[in-house]
Amino acid sequence: MIVMAGDYWTAASGGTSTLSVATTSGTAAGTYTITVTGTAASGTHTATYTVTVGSAAGPVTIEADAGGNTLGGDATPYSCPACSGGSRIGHLGKNAAGTGTLTYDGVTAAGGAGTYQIVFAYTNGSASARTGQISVDGGTAQTVSFPPTGAFTTPGTLTLALTLAA
Repeated sequence: MIVMAGDYWTAASGGTSTLSVATTSGTAAGTYTITVTGTAASGTHTATYTVTVGSAAGPVTIEADAGGNTLGGDATPYSCPACSGGSRIGHLGKNAAGTGTLTYDGVTAAGGAGTYQIVFAYTNGSASARTGQISVDGGTAQTVSFPPTGAFTTPGTLTLALTLAA
């Protein structure tokens, strides 16, 4: 549904009028034509506008241990009953056994290219914050601090603004 609200057309020279267009969550994605006709003593004036409504893609959850993602080095899945999906990926980054990496493959931005707030769930049973590096599409890595969560089986979340391609 498209809802329109406006005030009266002003017949005086140099007058203005405001028309606001709002969509509701039930508005289907697509392009809509809106024709506005104003009538005054001087005559009738018509203007046509096009409104494009995009799809309202909701949040998407991508599990670290889902098929299609790539684990490298000594990155290892572990059971974690409190974690989404019941598991977590451990040994990411540099550690005594080497370096572990996790690559989320095939991630696309359904809403088009832009900056998105991405929520990462993680565990950190250490007494202090741990740092990691996150990069998108091979871009420059961003160093991120992951505060302690109390245990390696207690998840926490961290939200980052990341620029994604369409």
